[in-house]
Amino acid sequence: MAIIRPEQYIELYTELAELMLVANNGDLPNDILLETEVSGDVRYTDAAQERFNDYCDEVEAVLLKNNIVKEEFLP
Repeated sequence: MAIIRPEQYIELYTELAELMLVANNGDLPNDILLETEVSGDVRYTDAAQERFNDYCDEVEAVLLKNNIVKEEFLP
């Protein structure tokens, strides 16, 4: 079992999920995936955020299947 710090775990699964989002939707125009707020902040559109969340779930399932967990999940 690989046990990693929570901040590393979150960084790992979010980077992998973002790679999946870009790889599976990279041919779409940026305005379908990203939107700029009035403040200038850039964020995912609602549809892209849903896809990203789904990819996060998939990545976390793969990590768990391979016994990679963050330390707070230990009994």
